[in-house]
Amino acid sequence: MDGWLYCGAFADHLFALDAVSGRERWRFRTGGPVFSSPAIADDVVYVGSGGHHLYALDLRSGTEVWRCDLKGRVLGSPAVAGHHLYAGGEGAGGSEPGALFAVDREDGSIVWRFGVGATVWSSPTAVGSSLWFGAHDGKVRRLIDERP
Repeated sequence: MDGWLYCGAFADHLFALDAVSGRERWRFRTGGPVFSSPAIADDVVYVGSGGHHLYALDLRSGTEVWRCDLKGRVLGSPAVAGHHLYAGGEGAGGSEPGALFAVDREDGSIVWRFGVGATVWSSPTAVGSSLWFGAHDGKVRRLIDERP
């Protein structure tokens, strides 16, 4: 929305604020700290949390459209490209730490998971069909997503 800004907080919420007055328009409880900036596309705001979920919220009301459990903290900002939302984080943790996920923007289902063996702290960047992201092992990776 023009004149609004969206920001997360370590206090387990995403806030929509009036950009001029700072007045709160709405807040959404994420169930865990929000470590990064949200992504916005087509009147939907997408945000991940330390509560292991990726959320799609209505831009105007903050009403939840869907949530997706990624089985680990979502640490970087999600990236929107085509029909997918890309987000990294701890993945499943335990014996499967760190992953990049492609999530369907329509229903929040996981399209694919790419495990990397290290926490994905960075925000992925989508350029054409290429996805670039870094992980805690010091490597930068490039994936090709050929699905629409």
